[in-house]
Amino acid sequence: MQSLQRHRLIAVSPSLGGTSERYIYHRSEVVSTKTFYLRRSRRNVYLPKLAFRWRCPVTVCVATICGDGKCLVLVSDRMIGVGYVEAEPEIKKNIPLHERWRALFAGDDISPAFDILDAARLELEGREANVNEVVEAVTNAYCQKRRKDGEAIHLTTRNWTSETFRAEAGKLIPESIYREIDYKLEQFEFTDLQILVAGFDRSGRAHIFTVTSADRGVAKRCDIPGFHAIGSGGTGAVFMMYHRSLSPKTSVREACYYALEAKYFGEQATGVGTSTDMYIVRPDGSSTVLDDEKIIEKKLIPICQRLEPRKLDKKAREVLNSLSELQGFENVAEPEKKSTKKHLRLTETELTEAEPVTPMSPSSSEKPRKFFGVEGRMPGE
Repeated sequence: MQSLQRHRLIAVSPSLGGTSERYIYHRSEVVSTKTFYLRRSRRNVYLPKLAFRWRCPVTVCVATICGDGKCLVLVSDRMIGVGYVEAEPEIKKNIPLHERWRALFAGDDISPAFDILDAARLELEGREANVNEVVEAVTNAYCQKRRKDGEAIHLTTRNWTSETFRAEAGKLIPESIYREIDYKLEQFEFTDLQILVAGFDRSGRAHIFTVTSADRGVAKRCDIPGFHAIGSGGTGAVFMMYHRSLSPKTSVREACYYALEAKYFGEQATGVGTSTDMYIVRPDGSSTVLDDEKIIEKKLIPICQRLEPRKLDKKAREVLNSLSELQGFENVAEPEKKSTKKHLRLTETELTEAEPVTPMSPSSSEKPRKFFGVEGRMPGE
């Protein structure tokens, strides 16, 4: 059971990876003086079960093709937040797009993703949904949502649409203002929105592609190398999958571990949560879900921890210190041994068997005590 530690919160930085220590940063101005409970997790600190907008300050989502192209492994965290605070509620970033296709999302502001995926899902309803149809549906929905939001920001206040703006605005406003508004409409883009789509065509072959704001909504196919990752942890995740030489021919069991390992190393980035959703998807659309607590945390994460990069051992230090070419530089020192503090912890049985503490009630013969020079009793006595 994780212990809860109480702290006065002023501001919390995005979670830092690679350590189990607490990181709390104070800003010059007070953001909030409300008292929260901070939970210590595997790699970061977050505030659980708080009210939030649908905004995700980056994250990590992984998709990989495996089993000779006949299976998909999808992995994602649950971290969302509003910049100065983040949480891992019971939500899924894995959204069905079609009976054989799924979408994952990440970014600084993920709110447009829901309208985009809803529109794409509606367009694909009742269709075979081969890869070209799905790419077209998602990119069209992305462009339509972007155009609609751009009009809402720059034209709606003047009661214009894109059509009326181009037909009438040139006659009503100076040319310089017209060109400025037209330029803003053309350059409007979502704030770091990333969508990762994976699924199967009608022949049962797996495909992966991305649609991101960095690419202005242009889809990029990832069938080669057969994997991809998005979010702030995406770079570390992709690096690890290349390091493991992951490919569509990798067995499903191996790919499950490598995809999880990619997400595990993606946790080094800010804003990536430790809770994990993992799906193994088949061509007919059916999926197997690996339980986060029983399977991932208890059986697979220990493998990640055992195989992660280690510090220099004694033999490695001896080799480095023996290099004559590095003469004049100080030797690699042995790491200092950290002292471990042992805390007294009572088991649940000891707490149950402990005698209850009863408050002392003053006897009637007891003289009143003095507090700050005034005779009387404590409140409640």
